[in-house]
Amino acid sequence: MPARFRARLLAGLPRVAGLLFAGFFGLGLADAVAQNVVRWTTNYYSVTGATVREIRRSMNTSRPWRNRETIDAATTWRVEWKFGLDTTGGGCRISDVSTVTTITTTLPRYIPSTNASAEVLQRWVKYFGALARHEAVHGEIGKAAGVEIQGALSAHSASDCPNLRRQVEAAANSILTRRRREEKEMDVRTQHGGTEGARFP
Repeated sequence: MPARFRARLLAGLPRVAGLLFAGFFGLGLADAVAQNVVRWTTNYYSVTGATVREIRRSMNTSRPWRNRETIDAATTWRVEWKFGLDTTGGGCRISDVSTVTTITTTLPRYIPSTNASAEVLQRWVKYFGALARHEAVHGEIGKAAGVEIQGALSAHSASDCPNLRRQVEAAANSILTRRRREEKEMDVRTQHGGTEGARFP
């Protein structure tokens, strides 16, 4: 009987943005059924005001994490993986690999005041576009981690199942660590997206 294992890890604390390069490990076993599911949810919090100063004050008081971090948007993600271990005459191999990547993005939604000027509205549109792009990129890092983990798990085999399980868990955790590091480095490089326009005012 195949043994079933499941693991999950959280990655990506709330932050503003970054950039992604998606790596991919090719499947090593033709009969290792692989499935990758992505669930991406976007939530909003309301922002009001007629002036730049009023909008900034509204964001500071309305964002869900106002007591934690001084950022305007956040993306979190996690990857869950599941696989079977089949004993064969030559050792142990992976079967039925599946990953589920869950991404949650939270953004501000501006409700314009009737007396807001065209200049203020244009400034918000430009800012929000940059902010949303940043958060989308953070989500893409999570998606890439799921794809990479799926490929890495499928590519492993070993002489015994306990050793194989240790190998694939170590490989998956290594991918998550590297993806987290990518996010942190990108946040430092872009000043949490500020150099790319995700700053208001």
